[in-house]
Amino acid sequence: MKLNFYLTIIATVALLTPICLTSVVNAEIEILQREVIAQSIRFQTPEIREQGDRTFSIIKEGRRRRCEFKDAPTVLIPETNIGLTLAEYPKFFVYFPTEDGECGYPYQPAEFELWDEAGNIVYVTELKRPDARSIIRINLPDDGSISPLAVGKKYAWRVSIVIDNWDRSADLYLDGWIKRIETTPTLLQQLKTTTPDNHPKVYAEAGIWHETLDSLATLHQSNPNNSTFITQWQDILKSVGLETVADAPLVTDSNQPTETKQNQDTSDVR
Repeated sequence: MKLNFYLTIIATVALLTPICLTSVVNAEIEILQREVIAQSIRFQTPEIREQGDRTFSIIKEGRRRRCEFKDAPTVLIPETNIGLTLAEYPKFFVYFPTEDGECGYPYQPAEFELWDEAGNIVYVTELKRPDARSIIRINLPDDGSISPLAVGKKYAWRVSIVIDNWDRSADLYLDGWIKRIETTPTLLQQLKTTTPDNHPKVYAEAGIWHETLDSLATLHQSNPNNSTFITQWQDILKSVGLETVADAPLVTDSNQPTETKQNQDTSDVR
């Protein structure tokens, strides 16, 4: 009798074990799937568009034509050529390739400029170009030397490679727009109730471009071996058509303030 009882127990366990193992495996797969969904990130581009060219062009003989770069320098903005920000002094991101392509120009100094809508230069600085293919972050000075970006206002920004200091019409340039908006109570509450590693997703879902990149860049640089932040950085760039630069290394801040100009008129801004 006892033998039959033990045999029955063993047989029952044998029958149930595959079911139990399957349940455990399925549960683990479900957890992993939820984590992947939680880590996935995609930028929700707002319905706002401006003129601009986030890859380089050449002005030659008064006519603008596309420069044939195999690996083009690029400003990191959505395809709509404008990014939103909440910051008084936002961050800007630019991709530089290893070489300047087949346009016939070697490495030259680079420059960052920011204008208001009236065409006044707000800020200009020389950029320290990286030695290798990479993305740099450009900071606006928050030391009082320039006024903060005004809420509700748009600003044009440009990155130029200076070919001839005496003839700036020969510059290679790329440009875009930025607009500062007010923080909503809902967004503020979301940021307060989530950890910093979730802030990029909050910004991305709200369509706030510059803070999405800045928060992700900070997390990525603070945790260079964290695969989640690496993947999210690449996913964000791919979601706005910047997949060709998504794998480029992100280097430390690379602008060196050299000159600030305010309230000067320029006909260059569109």
